[in-house]
Amino acid sequence: MGVFETGKSIVEAVKKFKDPELVNQMLEYQGQVLELENEKRIHLNRIRELEQALETKGKLTYDPPLYFLEDDPTPFCPRCWEGDQKLIHIL
Repeated sequence: MGVFETGKSIVEAVKKFKDPELVNQMLEYQGQVLELENEKRIHLNRIRELEQALETKGKLTYDPPLYFLEDDPTPFCPRCWEGDQKLIHIL
């Protein structure tokens, strides 16, 4: 059972006590858990993006004045890569 599901079952159990203040606190807690899960998802996506960028950078070679990606004979624009980290084919 995940964190969200656990929190949800606790909220349901707390409702049985019919204590509105406690129920409100649990609902607030549940909202905070959702926010944390969303932040985690955002950070995991960013980590994946950065890992892909590192992998691409590792496969890129510079043969002045152009950049080449392994297994791709078409060169990439040096200004696009050095300025914006974008791989744009030229020629």
